[in-house]
Amino acid sequence: MRRPRGRPCATAWMVRGADSRDDEVARANGISGDLYSLTESATWPVLQQTDEVQADLKAALEARDRRDFDRALELVRNRSSCIDPAVLS
Repeated sequence: MRRPRGRPCATAWMVRGADSRDDEVARANGISGDLYSLTESATWPVLQQTDEVQADLKAALEARDRRDFDRALELVRNRSSCIDPAVLS
């Protein structure tokens, strides 16, 4: 008997395990927060970029180039107060 098209035989988190499900939930929450920040009407003041912030942003770009998007987003989100909202989005 063939499986109907478009219907998975099991959800991804069932196949990969609970730890992967937690990672997926964390990713979804992070993206949700990113999207919410785009809709905020008030802009916040941008703090000065220190050498430490510059190093983290460089590391975020390097992580992106390695296709380690979770790490790149984590680094950028941690320094969001130091990045202009238009650039951050």
